[in-house]
Amino acid sequence: MTKPIPFIQVGVANRGATVLWDLRERYADHFAPVAFVDVEPTFVDAARSQTGMANVSGHHRLTDALAAHPEVEAVFIVTPAAFHAQYIRDALAAGKHVWVEKPLTYSYTEAQELAQLAAKHKRAVVIGNQYQYHPLERQLQRVLAEERYGQPVFVQYLHHRHRPEMRAFTGPYPALWEQGVHSLNSVLAFLGNPALRSVYAQGLKPPHSTYRSDTFTSTLTDFANGVQAYVLNTFDSHRTDWQIRVECTEAALLIEAKGWERDRIQVLKGDTLVETLGPIAAHENTLPDPYAAFHHAITSGESVPTAIDVNLKTIQWIDAAVKSLETGEVVRFSEKSRD
Repeated sequence: MTKPIPFIQVGVANRGATVLWDLRERYADHFAPVAFVDVEPTFVDAARSQTGMANVSGHHRLTDALAAHPEVEAVFIVTPAAFHAQYIRDALAAGKHVWVEKPLTYSYTEAQELAQLAAKHKRAVVIGNQYQYHPLERQLQRVLAEERYGQPVFVQYLHHRHRPEMRAFTGPYPALWEQGVHSLNSVLAFLGNPALRSVYAQGLKPPHSTYRSDTFTSTLTDFANGVQAYVLNTFDSHRTDWQIRVECTEAALLIEAKGWERDRIQVLKGDTLVETLGPIAAHENTLPDPYAAFHHAITSGESVPTAIDVNLKTIQWIDAAVKSLETGEVVRFSEKSRD
């Protein structure tokens, strides 16, 4: 058993409190908190008051925490995305590995710069996209990679969500940056991260919405390998529903859910259900979530599914969808720009 990796967490309230709970309750053998950073001192005090954390130091700035704790090996960043880039730069400059909540950043150009910095400093940067680690999605990834039912042709990913109230730092295009960041990331994982050929997006803000911008966003994408994908993400739907459908040359693979629960893949040929597949087995699911992936990246030096260089494709896709929304035009990629 290796010693837990000492870490600093930036942002310890709201989503940060959930991440901290996960780390303490599920990964205490892997990670040990040394310092908390938050612009609001009461949030730091609340985090420190949790069982076993009274001795964790509190700071207003990450640079102060890094200076006070040179023994730290990792930094967890759970702040609004607009602040991610600077915190990542500070952590990498200090020689630390980084786990950052999704989305990595709101800019593809900035994301590329951060990936280059991570490579320069030879440090792992892992993004907290969770969906593609789900055992059922892992099973779908494997079935498609094996071409068990032929080659994929078309992917439809629909995720209606009932989340009518904005959260504290909800930014522009939330159906893309807050929800679509998971869905698009999953589609890329299903297909082996193919290059983009073209992206066209449409969005709307329904009359009953309390958000500041579109909460329904649909994206039609053509990949360089010939596969097409239609992705719909919403926040103002009246019920949370989920459907993932992959049309292959020999069968269709279908995942359906009401709410958040999904437990099977239906294999359809014509009108016939020919097979039902369950989630990948627990003993095969060696990286069950982004936290385990981060630990593996640090201890092994190997790449993981949501490493920054892989996640760049997700940010590139969303960046293109936003440009399409703002211009009303199809965003096309030259062969050179696809890499």
